[in-house]
Amino acid sequence: MKLSGIENEAEFFPSGTLSDVLKDELQDITARWRSLARADHPVERLQAVAEACLSKLQQIRATTDNQRRLELYREMQQSLLKALGYEPKRTLGLTALKEATHIPLLAQVANSEGRAALWAVEAALPSTADEANDPLGLLFDQTQFQESEQEHAELKRPLEEILAEGVFALDDAPKDVLVFGLSQIVLIDKRKWPARSVLRFDLQEIFADQDKDTLTVMACLISREARVPDQGVPIADRLEEEAQRNANAVTSSLKRTVRDAIEILGQEVLDVTGGKYPSGHKRAGVWIEGPELSRECLRYMYRLLFLFYAEANTRLNILDIKNSVYASGYSIEALRDLESVRLRTPSEREGSYLWESLQRTLTLLFEGEDAVLKLPSVKVSLLDPKSTPLLNSVKLRNQAIQKIIRLLSLRTGKSTGRISYAKLGIGQLGAVYETLISFTGTVAKTDMIELKPQKDRKKSGGKANASDDGGDDGSDAEEEAPPESSAEDDDEALDESAGRSDRVDNLAPSYFVPRSRLDEFDPEDIIFKGGQALIYP
Repeated sequence: MKLSGIENEAEFFPSGTLSDVLKDELQDITARWRSLARADHPVERLQAVAEACLSKLQQIRATTDNQRRLELYREMQQSLLKALGYEPKRTLGLTALKEATHIPLLAQVANSEGRAALWAVEAALPSTADEANDPLGLLFDQTQFQESEQEHAELKRPLEEILAEGVFALDDAPKDVLVFGLSQIVLIDKRKWPARSVLRFDLQEIFADQDKDTLTVMACLISREARVPDQGVPIADRLEEEAQRNANAVTSSLKRTVRDAIEILGQEVLDVTGGKYPSGHKRAGVWIEGPELSRECLRYMYRLLFLFYAEANTRLNILDIKNSVYASGYSIEALRDLESVRLRTPSEREGSYLWESLQRTLTLLFEGEDAVLKLPSVKVSLLDPKSTPLLNSVKLRNQAIQKIIRLLSLRTGKSTGRISYAKLGIGQLGAVYETLISFTGTVAKTDMIELKPQKDRKKSGGKANASDDGGDDGSDAEEEAPPESSAEDDDEALDESAGRSDRVDNLAPSYFVPRSRLDEFDPEDIIFKGGQALIYP
């Protein structure tokens, strides 16, 4: 579903919602609307006023008489209100501001309980030269008020400031505000306004195209039937809940798979180096320290997430996946296509093509250009090669990197499939980051076994506790992936538990003790793989 004229500003919805999640949900809604008469059908009503609104816009732009412009402006607003199912009734809205307290309202709607649910606000009519200005940034004009109203009219603050300090500060503040500007309608939700998240509807573009999908989405998001129905749950609330549920499901999956991917990355570094800093590193020959390794792995994983996100969200104007050179020679999307390819031979498994490809792309992103391609350079510390000296001094094998790409590509849980990074917003990625920020890896100096989290352990007399012995009472990073795997294992689909047969929360703190203490614990307290305790060499 390609929507034109609707802008999801500052992620009013999670990214990608308006093009993906919405489609199936809309089919259910519009099916119920098909039986309605045209006068009662929100989409039909919008289609019916499209040409008249465009005509009014042209007249306003061509007229220099300010009084006539205001008359045409209000005629257009009344048509839009009726098309959206609202009853036009001009009133003054009282705000919580101490001095001037009146703003012009086109309509007010209460919910079934009688509480204020929505205000339709008349934005100031901009001059022809200022039409492109944001209606939220305009001051109200005294011509919007009758002479007897002007004494208490709010004329000194922009609307965006009035919303924050006046409208939403009321004891009985409306949940939603629809701002009707000259060429756009802006939907504002009280809960989302602190982040300045809004939905903008460009009337010129929407009505000129008259795309059925776009008009349907518009009706489902801002019509009275969608926002304040006479009975039942608002359609708009259900759509937002569904969008958030989808985003949260992806976020929950990523929290676990990113953690597992970090473990695989760290273990691969230990495997290819024998546990010591390699030649080329300033500490070559010294045993690798767990905190440094986990810090670099976490940093590298966020580089990969940034790549996934930047490629899926072209509006960032960082990576152009439509550029054939980038798409075929550099993109992580091209590497995703290799996620399910079987690595059949030792050279395919032990080679470093995938790792070298990632390194080349990340270097290009930081530097901005190489001999083949030029991009906007992203000079941030996350992408700075100097921040991962250990990872820069190794070549990691295809078999490990393929697992990592697969983990970051596929959704886990009840439904599997590719993760759509276009559906993720900054908030969702932030939630992943917050979960992993306390990640602490430990390099085992002796064979270790893993215990279940303390709350899940059997409470029996005489048995030692994991924290009694100086064994790591650590965090997520301590749940290491299986240290060894055969070629056949590499070809099997990864289980999100990374080989841990006991079903425990991968994000809960992990507890390790030396293998030599195995007999001190009840079998119910130990993580098993098959019939044997899971050993971390």
